[in-house]
Amino acid sequence: MTTLGNDTGHGSDTFDRTGGKGVIVNGKIYEEHSFNSRVTLALSAHLKRCGIGEKRIQQPNKPEVSLTRRTDFYNAENVDAVISNHANANRNKSIKGICVFAWHNHPESQRLQKLLIEEYEKMGFDTHGNGDHESELGSWTDLHIVRETKMTACLIENGFMTNPDDFKKIFLDPGYAERCAEAQARALCRFFNKKYIEVVANPQQKEEEEMIKMAVVVYSDADISVGYDLANEKKCGLYNRKSLANEKLKINELMVVGGPTEGLEKKTNRVIDLSGANRWDTRKKVISYLGK
Repeated sequence: MTTLGNDTGHGSDTFDRTGGKGVIVNGKIYEEHSFNSRVTLALSAHLKRCGIGEKRIQQPNKPEVSLTRRTDFYNAENVDAVISNHANANRNKSIKGICVFAWHNHPESQRLQKLLIEEYEKMGFDTHGNGDHESELGSWTDLHIVRETKMTACLIENGFMTNPDDFKKIFLDPGYAERCAEAQARALCRFFNKKYIEVVANPQQKEEEEMIKMAVVVYSDADISVGYDLANEKKCGLYNRKSLANEKLKINELMVVGGPTEGLEKKTNRVIDLSGANRWDTRKKVISYLGK
């Protein structure tokens, strides 16, 4: 089976308050690894549906695995290609857009790079320049993950966390990571000469799914990180208040992360209130609820 090294950029212990692997906006911490994990998990679902296998050593939302261990793993497993997902940062806050890096003299990596850029552009994403960034030895683009892998490899920076517009997409738009993953899956299917299988629900299926087992709802952007972690553990959907209000569905069990429960009773048979006095208290409540 064709296999992808589905690499999550950075681990859950890599945020640096001095400015690395995340950003602080209005006193709130937004960690890069949480976004990278969302893209990795979304891509995993696309790969499975399209008949592409995957290998992972850096698990989503888990502590850092070194770059050397990652490339040693992918080389030993002899995967067919590697994609590493990231979010970018720059002191110049006006810089924005998608960047795709490939080793400068590796034709197959460059071929995948071009396909990725094409699919991102088809879906309306902005690119940084033309999106095409070549990795070269001894330069700022000398990226280990594309240099030390023996196979096709691309590193993707899915926008700039430091740009206000990209920041909102990366951390506040629940669907952005999914759209990034879809663009990647479409490019990979073209690269591997496979048919991309669309996600299509027939009317009967949609009607049957109007009652769902459980979901998580967040109140504000400050709750997204812990809400995502909870939804990932429970393997259920994540909504914000506005998007949930627009959904025509009934939820058997609704976990409320942040904010009041008032107004949600019509959407669910059971409300589980996990909101604390602040986001730290909310995280403690969620951890206690999960029994960790």
